Amino acid sequence: LGRNRCITDPYEPGSTFKPFIWSFLTELGKATISEVLPTPSNGPYRTPFGREIRDAHYYGPSTWRKVLIKSMNSGMAIVAQRITHQQMQQAIKQFGFGEPTDIGLGGETGGIITSNENWDDYTQTSVSMGHEIAVTPLQMVQGFCAFARDGTIPQLQLTLVKPTDVMFVRKAVSPEIAALTRQILGEVMTEGTGRNSQSEQYALFGKSGTAQLPRADGTGYFEDRYVASFIAGAPIDNPAIVVICVIDDPDKSIDHYGGKVAGPVVRDVIEETLNYLGVPPTTEYLAKIRQ
Repeated sequence: LGRNRCITDPYEPGSTFKPFIWSFLTELGKATISEVLPTPSNGPYRTPFGREIRDAHYYGPSTWRKVLIKSMNSGMAIVAQRITHQQMQQAIKQFGFGEPTDIGLGGETGGIITSNENWDDYTQTSVSMGHEIAVTPLQMVQGFCAFARDGTIPQLQLTLVKPTDVMFVRKAVSPEIAALTRQILGEVMTEGTGRNSQSEQYALFGKSGTAQLPRADGTGYFEDRYVASFIAGAPIDNPAIVVICVIDDPDKSIDHYGGKVAGPVVRDVIEETLNYLGVPPTTEYLAKIRQ
C-alpha cells in the first residue's frame, strides 16, 4: 500500500537540523555570533572524550556565525558541549521534534530520539549536527516556521485558502534570535551551500543537508549513499512560505549534495508558489545583499 512519506518516514536530517540547535545555543548565550571558535585548519576536531569530528572543508578558527554559514560540524560540536544533555533534549522538544504535528493525516509518526538512558556525550555532539535523530519532513517544515515567524511554532493545517486564524503550539526561540537566524540563513544562500539554489526573483533563507544513508540492518551507514535535502523560506524580508525537499539515495553519478540536487527543487517550488500567490519579487533586496 502507498503511504505519505512526508509524515510516515523519519530520516536523519543532517545539516538542515543545525539552524535549530544553533539558534537555541545562541539564545542561551553559549556563543555569540562574533566569537571565534577553535575549529580545525586541516584535520578532524577531537572532542575531550576522544571522538573525531570531520568537516567537509576546514577553515581554521572561525566565528559562530561562520559555523552556520559554512555548515561546520566541528563548531556545532564545540558549542553543544557547553550545555547539558537535558538542555539539548529541551531544544529538540521546543522545535516540535519527537512528537507528531497533529496535522490530521493518518499514519503520522513522531520521529526517533535517543532515550534519556542511552543519551551520552557522543549523542550530544551527533544531534548538534543532525545525526542520531530522525525526523519527518513535516516536522522540519513546522520547526523551520519559527525562523519565518517570530520564533513561535504554528499548528500546521490542511487548507485550500490562507488561514485567517493561525494558532501557535509553542515558543521555540525569541523574536530577536529567530530574526538573527533567518538573516544568517540568508547568508547561507550567498556565501554557503545554498549558492547553487539562489533565486533571481526572491531572497531565500535556507540550509542544505547531506547525510549518510543508514543501513537497514542497523549496522551503521553506507559510505557512498546519502540522503540529500534542502529547506528554505522566502521572501527573507517578509516570509510567506517554507518548502523542503528530501531525496533518498540520489544518483551519485549526477550528484549527491543537498545544495545541488535538492536546493534547486526548493527554489523552483518557492518561485512558482510565490508567483501564484501574487507575492512581488524582492529584486531590490536581492540587489542590495549581492553588492
